[in-house]
Amino acid sequence: MPSHNNFFYIDLSDEGHWLIKSKDGKRYTAGFDKEKAEKLITKLNEAHRPNVHQGEVNEIFVCWNNHERSQDCDYVQEI
Repeated sequence: MPSHNNFFYIDLSDEGHWLIKSKDGKRYTAGFDKEKAEKLITKLNEAHRPNVHQGEVNEIFVCWNNHERSQDCDYVQEI
């Protein structure tokens, strides 16, 4: 999977759902659709400092930092 920095990568949990993991040890449950998880990983690795938040199990929200520094994050549900 091509990316700029490979900070995020995919792994399979013991429970059978996909995980998005970061090199700093964070992990996010990403559901059962591997292709969807891989596409999000590609976007995350190509983005400048995305802010990732885990909602419920298999829900991932991302702030892509498309706002001014003084504004609160604007999270978008990606999974």
